[in-house]
Amino acid sequence: MPRALLATGLMLLWTTGTGAQTATPSTASTSWTLRDWSRVEMWRFFEPPAGGGNNEYAFLANRLFGSVQRTARAYDFTAALQYVQFGGLPVDAVGPGPLGTGAVYYAHAGRSDSHQVYLRYANVRLKRLVPRTTIQIGRMPYASGGEAASGNPKIDAVRTQHVAARLIGEFGWSIYQRAYDGVRIDTAPGRWSATGFAFHPTQGGFEDAAGLMMPGVSVVGGAATINSAAAAPAIQSQVFAYRYRDTRAVTQRPDNSGRSATAADVGI
Repeated sequence: MPRALLATGLMLLWTTGTGAQTATPSTASTSWTLRDWSRVEMWRFFEPPAGGGNNEYAFLANRLFGSVQRTARAYDFTAALQYVQFGGLPVDAVGPGPLGTGAVYYAHAGRSDSHQVYLRYANVRLKRLVPRTTIQIGRMPYASGGEAASGNPKIDAVRTQHVAARLIGEFGWSIYQRAYDGVRIDTAPGRWSATGFAFHPTQGGFEDAAGLMMPGVSVVGGAATINSAAAAPAIQSQVFAYRYRDTRAVTQRPDNSGRSATAADVGI
């Protein structure tokens, strides 16, 4: 019988000072973004035993991101493509196990120049179907703990740097990253706000087929956030609950037993 654990928690952030609320734009606008990002990784991993893999290597990675966003009174629309290109991934950095991230990227792609063009985002956010509620549908980013801005720059900085995406996120430090296909609903009647979602994540991470959705993995959850004051909050509190279900067909168990398996059976 599969076992499931419902993850719940409480988050509390506080600071002093004041912040300004962000106004909703009154007219439609379109913005375009083009961003290029490069990284060089140089590895000197733990010394492997005799006959082990290559533990010293370097590789180059480049990520090109392009997006268009349409903002109107009734809706927001976002679409983005991303192109990732590696160079010099090590072909022999395994033994025992992967010796650094270069070995993992190579294992997924099977080539030293792993590359891919894929759909990063494509979603629409409906803002006038229900009062004080937005409904977002499609492929989108998501970071647990970062559902609602407080309006206080200090609180928002602490949340972004130390809380957001700790449980659910976009695998931001990996080159290919990750997104979520599904639906998200946000409501904000006053000092408090609530978020509910149901997602299938994309592969991303180290996988070169980064844009493919993983139908065998489901993530659902919700969060309620409250600020201590509407105009100048000094404290922001949050309660949340998330449900993760993994039923992918696999050949290895997610432990070190060495025994084989025919399917994942993980519920958190």
